[in-house]
Amino acid sequence: MSCSVLLSGVLFFSMAIGVQAQPGGAPAPTEAKPAAKAAGVDCAGITKTVERLLKEAEAAEEDDAKVELLDKARAALRESLKTTATPLECWMAAAKVAVAMADYELASYSLEGMRRLKGVEGNEELAAELLELTDEEYVNDIPRLREEFNAAMKRSLAGGDARAEALIEIGRMYGYGYGVPPDAEYALQSYQEAANLGSLEGMTFVGYCKMCGYGIAVDEAGGLAMIKSAAEQNFPGAMILLADAYATGDGAPKSPAEAFKWIKRAAELDNVDAMGVLATHYLKGFGVEISEKLAFEWAKKATDGGNVQGTMLLGLFYGGGIGVEKDLTKAVELFRRVIESDDEEKVAEAKFQLAMCYIDGTGVEQDGKRGITMLRSVCENGYLVGVEFLAACYAEGKGTERDDVEATRWYRIGAEDGQSRSMYALAGRLMRGVGAARNLKAGEEWMRKAAAAGHVKAMEAVKKMDER
Repeated sequence: MSCSVLLSGVLFFSMAIGVQAQPGGAPAPTEAKPAAKAAGVDCAGITKTVERLLKEAEAAEEDDAKVELLDKARAALRESLKTTATPLECWMAAAKVAVAMADYELASYSLEGMRRLKGVEGNEELAAELLELTDEEYVNDIPRLREEFNAAMKRSLAGGDARAEALIEIGRMYGYGYGVPPDAEYALQSYQEAANLGSLEGMTFVGYCKMCGYGIAVDEAGGLAMIKSAAEQNFPGAMILLADAYATGDGAPKSPAEAFKWIKRAAELDNVDAMGVLATHYLKGFGVEISEKLAFEWAKKATDGGNVQGTMLLGLFYGGGIGVEKDLTKAVELFRRVIESDDEEKVAEAKFQLAMCYIDGTGVEQDGKRGITMLRSVCENGYLVGVEFLAACYAEGKGTERDDVEATRWYRIGAEDGQSRSMYALAGRLMRGVGAARNLKAGEEWMRKAAAAGHVKAMEAVKKMDER
């Protein structure tokens, strides 16, 4: 189970699922309080502490000591940055820490605070350093984010489910740095308060924090128990996390069967995210017998519910005739729908598929130039799956003029990414001197790497090399 999701401040499932209270959940406290409240802080004292720690960090010879001191300086600011009522003096101290740590979020909020509280004049150099770490668009959006944070704080004064829902939102805001600088411990506190009110979503968040050590010491067993408890009370978000833990063996014993059981339960509760994952289970036979028919049906349900993963899968199913009669035009339509989404990973995958359609003329009128342009764009933006295909197009003159130098360059990128077929192709080109200077030693090295990665032809080539 990847913890990077929570570290970004968002759990994917929570975006689609509202707060659900446990049956018989705890009643609201008699005096509802916001998760965090404005309070008088000793900015003079905080500034003094921060400046001392920054000086010690600057003088530290060891990198580890420097990092530890900077972390202490950041921690000294926590209480003053807890709300949106931070005084200018504290923002000035925060700005210096942000520059020393090259902290994007803290730099953004510090710059906005200095501007709003008229602290830039006389501190232009510091403001300029902050701006180098962030961007105007984000800084200019902070007032809107701050208003949303304050609105959530007001809603947290309510009782019952409304308070729990507001606390979950506040937790996300602290986690993501949405209206206030990010703070894992305050995020966890908000989730815990929601859990105490009987929120299954709050319980799930706290469990996830424990499993990942986010704002608290790692406690995989305790975190898993909380997530499983929420799942057993029919909270789909917890089911998805539990399924992921069993699927990966990260935080739970690896069990494809358990992963399938829980993702199926979530899908049957009409969770569209789970439907997309369930389709993959049926397609790959993970924890269940392979069924292309059921894979298609669940991908179709996920797509109808607006799930991007399901839409991408459905496009691949129509394109490959998997569980349904092949329909390349329908596949292209679905790929284009994915491209319109905000899921960057799936957008890149869909652009890759659509690029190949243009190059081959499948489902669309052939347009090699458009296809190569699109394929190159996704590869240059980090979608390395497409690299060997782009290299092959240059090597074969497919959709573009043949260019051995470009082909070899892209094969090298794929090889350095660990792609065995790119390693094998690069090895051959270096040994023959195609698209690069002939280099037998480097070619043999890449051939051995390709063989070690399991490439059959490379293994045969290495065997022959060793027999010489």
